[in-house]
Amino acid sequence: MGKIRLTGGEPLVRHDLPLLVEKLAALAWTRGSLSYHHGALLSERIQALKQSGLRRVNISIDTLDADKFNA
Repeated sequence: MGKIRLTGGEPLVRHDLPLLVEKLAALAWTRGSLSYHHGALLSERIQALKQSGLRRVNISIDTLDADKFNA
């Protein structure tokens, strides 16, 4: 089974992301995977993405220090 990674900036700002994930997940050879920088919008969109077929998420976190993150 293959992987497709949606990367580049913050994919979660795409209004059609659940539809895109659904179409990619429907391909027999894929496993849905989403990679993004910090995931600030993830909590708002995770249920729709999961229902669309997203099965893996990779989050890069620059820091766990809240002050540094907000700066």
